[in-house]
Amino acid sequence: MSFHVTWTERALDDLAQLWLDAEDRDSLALASNEIDEFLSANPHDPTLEVVSNQGTIMRGPLGVDFWISEERNRVTVFAAWKAIEDLE
Repeated sequence: MSFHVTWTERALDDLAQLWLDAEDRDSLALASNEIDEFLSANPHDPTLEVVSNQGTIMRGPLGVDFWISEERNRVTVFAAWKAIEDLE
């Protein structure tokens, strides 16, 4: 089953600000697309932390928080933030 992924206005605003501040905008765009594709295919993937249909996913420089609506086959991204890739 495929899920439709939507982003709230807040999440889109978060993503836009991250894009404006990004040193590598291509990497951020790629991460956003990967997240959409991954959540569309399987938002309940066991590698994700999903509790009560709410979860988090990180890809490259981007992290997002999302809700899953089983009844509507929809995943809603409600927040986007800069993921820390290396903690040195």
